[in-house]
Amino acid sequence: MNKDTKIENYHGKGFLIDIADVEVLSHFIIQGFEQNNAQQKNRTFEYIYNQLLWNREGFQYDTTDITLEKIVETDDIDLMVKILIQTKNIIEKQGEIITTDFINSLNQFRGKDEQWNWSKPIYTSSFIKILDIMILMLKGEWQETDKRIWLKGHAPEGVEEI
Repeated sequence: MNKDTKIENYHGKGFLIDIADVEVLSHFIIQGFEQNNAQQKNRTFEYIYNQLLWNREGFQYDTTDITLEKIVETDDIDLMVKILIQTKNIIEKQGEIITTDFINSLNQFRGKDEQWNWSKPIYTSSFIKILDIMILMLKGEWQETDKRIWLKGHAPEGVEEI
């Protein structure tokens, strides 16, 4: 699972995260998009929504991303922040963890060659922190470049996790 992708916005600011983590996170952001009917707002949001679908389906395994750098208009930034806040609420409803059964149930969206077999849950607090970073990025307040983010319980021994 330890293949990284970069979530990036302006001037190369961003962080690195496991591709599989982005694929699961994309499932929840899709729900935030759909609650706001944002996938139809404009071409940028339509493009990002399609990226999220491809991420969840595992079709973009070597190029998984979420293109926050394309969101530049104030109204679009505000809507994306709203979507990410709603996504946090959706994730919080999972409880303390997103279970392996739930994660593996997302195989219904994946091709037979792209099936997950997760053995560790994801702490919802880790995804909440990632969404908080994405909000900071949209607001231009994230200053890190290429910081590697490890989810709680998924980091190699002795490595910082969130």
